[in-house]
Amino acid sequence: KRIVKESQSVNGMDQAELDCELRTLEEKLKCGQISAEEKLELQGNLFRKRFDSLPEEVKTLFRQVKFGKDKEVKELLSFKPSLVKDAVDPAGNTLLHIAAREGHKRIVKELLRHQAWFDINARNEAGKTALELAQALNYGEVAEYLQSKLEAAR
Repeated sequence: KRIVKESQSVNGMDQAELDCELRTLEEKLKCGQISAEEKLELQGNLFRKRFDSLPEEVKTLFRQVKFGKDKEVKELLSFKPSLVKDAVDPAGNTLLHIAAREGHKRIVKELLRHQAWFDINARNEAGKTALELAQALNYGEVAEYLQSKLEAAR
């Protein structure tokens, strides 16, 4: 779980309120006494609240990666490459997962220039690596590039 400084608030909630809300949502999900539709809605709310608690720079970087803003990603990482290290969304996706899932080869390349800051083999909460996501979504060029980098690292 990402930590928000006590002085910050997320959607008008301070950190203690956010933690309480997250615990409540997690308990409701675990109890199994809610409908599948309610469960999906609660999971979405929980994801949004956790994402909102990430540092602003990290949220911006995730958005830039998702929407293929390769120049902006490159600029931000040249200024602060350590952002890659802490950039993990509530579903366990790294920036590399997001770039691979969206088929953004230029961003995948840029992220791999900062490979020292993260694990290229990291698995998200669904147990998938960035390579597996690219393969599953038929982003052949991205998958081939990731595979070549993995083989070169061996």
